[in-house]
Amino acid sequence: MHEYDDYPSGICDCCGHACSAAPIDVGYGTTEFWGSVSTHVDIQPLSPCCEAEVVPGGEKRIESTTHVARKEHNKGKIQPGDTYRRTVYFRWRQDGPGWFVVYKRLVKKADA
Repeated sequence: MHEYDDYPSGICDCCGHACSAAPIDVGYGTTEFWGSVSTHVDIQPLSPCCEAEVVPGGEKRIESTTHVARKEHNKGKIQPGDTYRRTVYFRWRQDGPGWFVVYKRLVKKADA
C-alpha cells in the first residue's frame, strides 16, 4: 500500500477530466547557496493530466451515438461521408457549476 492511496479523486481543476491525484514533484530542483548544493523536492497530490489541483466533482457519460458526417468536423479530421462516434459527458464541481463536453471521434473513413 502506497502513502498516496488516500489522495483525492474528483476532477482536474484545469481541464475538468475525471482523475485521481498522483504524487508529483513540484520542487524547483538543484540549487546552490554559498557553495552548498542541495535539491529541493516538494511532492504534492496533483492531477496527472495538467498538474493542477484535484477538486471534488465527477463525470458521467450521458450518451454515445454513431453518425455519418454530412459536413466537416474536428477541424477537418472528419470529412463528409465518414462514420464518427459522438459522446456527451456531463462534468461538475461539487461546489460549483456543471457543464457538458462533446467528443467526436472518427470510427471509419468514407469509401473513396
